[in-house]
Amino acid sequence: MEILTQIRSDAVVERLLCHPHLALVAGWDADRPAIRIWEFGDGQLREFATVGADCAVYGDDDRFERTPSATWLKIQAAMNQLT
Repeated sequence: MEILTQIRSDAVVERLLCHPHLALVAGWDADRPAIRIWEFGDGQLREFATVGADCAVYGDDDRFERTPSATWLKIQAAMNQLT
């Protein structure tokens, strides 16, 4: 794996999912049921969108029930929230 760029972010993510055709990557927020999306262009990585940013932080016993499922749509560059 080659590192193309790096970005400073206050977000802590647990898992990443790259788009199969576009220069997009999604990351599951470690603190709350949110998904952050970054795009790569002009040699830079920038935060593009966040889904669920206003959700409350995880509690001690609800992480499993509140962790979102997501997948890239095949037709467009958007996240399809399944939960």
